Formats: sequence, structure tokens, C-alpha cells
Amino acid sequence: MLSSLRDRVVPDHQRRTLEELEEDLDLSAGDIRAKQSAFWSMLFLSAVIAAGGVLTDSTATVIGAMIVAPLSTPIMGIALGAVQRRRSTAALFVGAGGLLVVALGALFSLVLPPPTTCCRTARSPAAHRPV
Repeated sequence: MLSSLRDRVVPDHQRRTLEELEEDLDLSAGDIRAKQSAFWSMLFLSAVIAAGGVLTDSTATVIGAMIVAPLSTPIMGIALGAVQRRRSTAALFVGAGGLLVVALGALFSLVLPPPTTCCRTARSPAAHRPV
């Protein structure tokens, strides 16, 4: 019964072998240099976008940064390692990535001027009058 349900949910042509999953989800296997450079550059860009969104008080920009962030691959790598009952380096990538993003956010908040001086919106005085 379970195998027929599994066959209906995930057909054979969509299943991946364990080796294919490890190749895709392990950032320290296969073409290591390309995988890690793509991971760190996307994470850096995501941190820059998020810092800009926080400093300009733009929720949509912060959400966009979350979409750009490549943290889903190492998180799925952690899950794969847990299922296989083996240690993986994915947790190190997630932890180091989180530290990088926090450090970049702190750096941008120190370097950039306060948003009140650089990002003031032109609103009409009528919008601020009490009713």
C-alpha cells in the first residue's frame, strides 16, 4: 500500500538516487569551488539587499532578500545528513552564513547615514495634520 502511494505521489522518473541528492545538497562535494562561490556571492548580495531594506524601512525589499538568500540548500543538506545519521558540513555553512549576514548588516548600519537624513519621503503637510 505504501509503495503504491509513493508511486502515485512521486513517479519513478521524478525520483533521485541518494548519490544525486548528495551531489546537489552537499556544498563540499563535486565542483566545490563553483558551489561555494555561488553560495557566498548570493548570500552577500542577499545581505546587501536586506540591509538596504531594513535601513529604508521597506518590508518588500527585506522579503526580496529572503527570496534571494541561498540558505535552503544547506538546510536540506542538514536534513539529508540527519536522515542518513551522519555529520555534514551543511550546519557550518548555515551558521557561517548567518554570522556573515549579521556582520554585514551591522557594518552597513554603522557606515551609512541615518535614514532620516537620506531617505526622507516627500509627503504633503496635510497627511500629518490630526483630524
